[in-house]
This record gives sequence, structure tokens and C-alpha cells, in this order.
Amino acid sequence: MKKIFYSIFRASVPWLLIQAATAGDKTVQSKATSNSPVAVVTSNDSPSIKPQPNGAEEAGRARKIAVNDILSIRVVGEPDLSREVKVDGDGRIDMLYVGSVVVAGKSPADVAAEIRDALDRDWIINPQVAVDIKLYDVHYVTVMGAVNHAQQVQILPDHRMDVLEAIGGAGDFTRDADKQGITLRRASSGQVLQLKYRELIRATEPSQRIFVEPGDVINVERTIF
Repeated sequence: MKKIFYSIFRASVPWLLIQAATAGDKTVQSKATSNSPVAVVTSNDSPSIKPQPNGAEEAGRARKIAVNDILSIRVVGEPDLSREVKVDGDGRIDMLYVGSVVVAGKSPADVAAEIRDALDRDWIINPQVAVDIKLYDVHYVTVMGAVNHAQQVQILPDHRMDVLEAIGGAGDFTRDADKQGITLRRASSGQVLQLKYRELIRATEPSQRIFVEPGDVINVERTIF
């Protein structure tokens, strides 16, 4: 009903007159519920937001959102929705009109798209949303077994670390390492992945590489003589 009303309104007034009357202004129209009026918010100095890169582009250069990260969320023309929020222990954030959103393990671009779709369904016409990680929490992956320095390896902010990079951060394989016997235990799900060096070294595209997540544990088996 809201979108039908909006279409009738546009058809009833010459479109050129609307463009002339609104030249230079950027408007964000809010979708109303059945009990609330349609609100129009106009702002000439709303900050422009760069389009977010898609998931494939971002996967190669930035790590995913994790627990305790602080996110900056911006919705153009909607100051009540623009805020900074900390990711809770369940990997979620709460947002007005959207509710609880699972963000841990997702890229900022993916979260921005999810929030944008939720707002567009019921509240705002064509919302512009940007999500950035303002402050990274310190996260580690544990590397153990047949490596030269079994230890926790820090996952650097704004960077996605793959399995071979994490092993390199632990001093690389020992001479007796079984490079085809690598296991990765996911902290988030408990899932155990069986990995082989020859497959990892061939993976050059971001979509093929195995990236570590905070709290993961990597174990390299030793060769049995």
C-alpha cells in the first residue's frame, strides 16, 4: 500500500517540476507503518558514502568481524540509526528497527547489505548504509604440533590470515612435520578440517584459500618413521 501510494503521487505531478523543486537536495523518505505518517528527511550536507565492495573483493584484503570489535554504522540522513556498537559475546549487535543482527564471521560489506535490506523492507526507501570496523579487538590463532615455535599467532587488524601464513608465524614446519596431516579446529563451531599442504599451496584465489578465525587451533602432525 505504501509503495502504491508513492507511485500515484509521482504520477499525479509532472516529474520535471518535482526535479526542479528538489534540485540540490538529497532526500531520504521513510516508509510508514499503517499507523504512522510518511516522513521526509532532507539534508544538503549528508556525508556521501562509498559503495561497499562485494564479498569476493573484500575477502582478499580484510578479516571478518569478530566478537568485541567496535563497529561504526552510518545511515545517510538518519542520525538516530547511525551509531557505534560493540559486538557482544554471541557475535551480535542490536539496531533500532532491525533488531538483533549476527555480525561475527561476516564482512562489513555483508552486514551493511543485511541492514540495508531490513530497513528497505519496512522503514526507509533506498537507504544508504555503511559499516566499518572502528576498533579491532586483539585476536589469536593457536598453532601447535610440528612447528618450530608452537604458540599463539596474532591475527592483525584489517587482514585475513590463511592457514599457511599462521604456520609461518609459528616458525614454519619442522623437519619431521607431516605436511599432509594438518588439522584446523574452528573455535566458533567445533568443526575440524583435515588439510593437506599440497592443496593449500595451490590455492591462490581468495575463494580457494582457508582463512583462520579468532580462537582457531591448527595442529601439524609429525611424520612416523
